[in-house]
Amino acid sequence: MKKRDKVRVSEELFRTMFEQGGADPAAWRAQADSLLRAADALKPLIEADLRAAGTSATEMLPPVAPVYMLLAGLAIETLAKARIVAGHPSPTFADSLAEDLKRTTCSTYSHELGSH
Repeated sequence: MKKRDKVRVSEELFRTMFEQGGADPAAWRAQADSLLRAADALKPLIEADLRAAGTSATEMLPPVAPVYMLLAGLAIETLAKARIVAGHPSPTFADSLAEDLKRTTCSTYSHELGSH
């Protein structure tokens, strides 16, 4: 198989996986779970940093805490998208997410989640 053919197969496989996964709320929930598990794995590091500094989280933000917050926030966003995808007529098309699923503002999600 030529390199060009391998690339084409890879693109087709990716496209198929994207369209199936992007339209499946369970796939979004599974990704949210993975993100939350990764965030939870950082908790012992945060606690160790606080113990080593002899302080509390209200007095000092450990260096890895922003990474924890980022992962937790992405998990929440992904769960919100799972709910929106469940009620969306066509969440994926032409190798892309529907435009309304690309928005990432809290007010957009709260409005759309409130209507389901």
